[in-house]
Amino acid sequence: MLGGGVYDVPSAALARFREAVDDPRSAEDLDALLAELRSKGFELLRDDALKTAPRGYRADHPRLQLLQLKRLAVGRREPPASWMWTPDAYDVIADDWRTVSTWCDWLTETVGADLLDANQPSKRGRSDRM
Repeated sequence: MLGGGVYDVPSAALARFREAVDDPRSAEDLDALLAELRSKGFELLRDDALKTAPRGYRADHPRLQLLQLKRLAVGRREPPASWMWTPDAYDVIADDWRTVSTWCDWLTETVGADLLDANQPSKRGRSDRM
């Protein structure tokens, strides 16, 4: 699997993400970005997503599936393939990382750089990184 983003999202950052999803101006950019990611096989990780609308949002919100997210990460599964053991693997993976970086850049610019702090090892030595 190749992916990136934020798996353990701080509450304040998740609230800012939901505000951006709810704002028609930023949501338009988000929709375009997600369409680009989907065209390259990447999907938002929906594990642990809410089953209903988050508090304060309508159940018929046009972007309800985004509002339900608790993890802000995208990924794509790749079955083992012969290209993975060739010199071309570097170029394929680097291109995929560039694609994923567009998601990470959007998160940092829109939601805030403190998302980066969320995925650093805690003081107890436990890693929350994806």
